Amino acid sequence: MGIRSMITLCGLVFGFCANADVIYVNPAASGAGNGSSWTDAFTDLQDAIAGASLGQHEIWLAQGTYTPTTSNPDPRTASFAIGGMRVLGGFTANPAYPSERVLDPANTILSGEIGTPDPEDNVYHVVINTTKSGGSSGYIEGITIRDGYANGPAALNQNKGAGAYIFPDNNWSWTRFIHCVFEENTARGMDGSEPVPSTQGEHGESAFGGAVYTYLPCFFENVRFSHNQAIGGAGSVGEAGYSGTIAPGEHGGHGWIGGAGGDAFGGAVSSEATFIEILNCIFEENTAN
Repeated sequence: MGIRSMITLCGLVFGFCANADVIYVNPAASGAGNGSSWTDAFTDLQDAIAGASLGQHEIWLAQGTYTPTTSNPDPRTASFAIGGMRVLGGFTANPAYPSERVLDPANTILSGEIGTPDPEDNVYHVVINTTKSGGSSGYIEGITIRDGYANGPAALNQNKGAGAYIFPDNNWSWTRFIHCVFEENTARGMDGSEPVPSTQGEHGESAFGGAVYTYLPCFFENVRFSHNQAIGGAGSVGEAGYSGTIAPGEHGGHGWIGGAGGDAFGGAVSSEATFIEILNCIFEENTAN
């Protein structure tokens, strides 16, 4: 299959919502705060996600930095749940069309830095993809995803996918990242010194996918992965895998990109029993163990 045919097929699979109602988000907005226009935009991305209704899947983000929040007693469990949505960053000056944006991911940031400068109190996953409002796939464009710190127990999947953790929720579908940056995300396996209840997993655990961990097919185009890492916690070496571009039909089982060492897999990306497509992406200074 040629690249043109592949991209056309991907467009059909992802089910782009060209006619969907748009939800607007701008931290500087001072109107009604209902997301219906730039004047009345939500000021918080989390509110926009929570307020999305069936068939309303496209969110336009004004330039700025957004951090996830949660009502859970543990603020580190907060994430942006983007399943079934198109989230577009880089908007400024009240544009009417996405083509009027400044498509620079540095201008729109989803950050896991919710506390002190110490990363130990950052969120476990900045972005998660699970079904939302009847949707099936997730799409993020023109956004930087950074500062996730997945150092929790494996039993809760908090040792993988610090930037984006993608998993099935009764629906196996694609997640797509276009013109994005993943940087300074860390997945860290527990080393046995952490005071965690025994019901939450074993100590000496592996780490997977500093930037991205996925159980589902993913498509990355013009994405830069920079200074992400997976750090093992003195557990045993995991299953055999594949280092490099992970493409359909090449292998089964577990694969990773961005190195593997000891019990750490994929400083950049780790894929579990699925496949990913990568087009014109840059991987720099991503490490494992």
